[in-house]
Amino acid sequence: LNVVFVIYPNIVLLDLVGPLQVFTHARKSARAQPAYQTHVLSCAGARTSTNTILHIDSAPMADWINPQHTAPLHTLVIIGGDGALDASLDRRFVSQVKQLAKRSQRVCSVCSGALILAATGLLDGRRAVTHWEDCDRLAAQYPAVTVEVDPIYIKDGPIWTSAGITAGIDMALAIIQE
Repeated sequence: LNVVFVIYPNIVLLDLVGPLQVFTHARKSARAQPAYQTHVLSCAGARTSTNTILHIDSAPMADWINPQHTAPLHTLVIIGGDGALDASLDRRFVSQVKQLAKRSQRVCSVCSGALILAATGLLDGRRAVTHWEDCDRLAAQYPAVTVEVDPIYIKDGPIWTSAGITAGIDMALAIIQE
């Protein structure tokens, strides 16, 4: 099962590596092969800055949007970070996320990645959570989203959102348990 993590400049590194670690190490039994194949994508597919001194290599989202790409996409995870607001205003980026979401069985966000999901319209009419510092912004900019402040993660149909760094890890564990 393919799990794709979408990044953009100035992500929070732990928003990526926490859930990535959970999916990378999930196995059906102690000696089994990994249950998931993980991939990191960005708009252009390049080294992408984080909120630390580290950069993350990524493949272009277009490779997975291309109709000739036959690998099924099981779970799409949009990572949070200080760059989420700018990413949510980037029409090309948001369009690519929406196209990936159409190919995915499950769509998730970690922390402020919910701003990007909201920009695609995927959270309209749904309950969602994000980092407490972004809840007011999410509610004000996207009134069709029912923003909840208290949960660490919310599952609303095939859409999952999480509150922050460790909540993204908890969400990934809940997804694997499901």
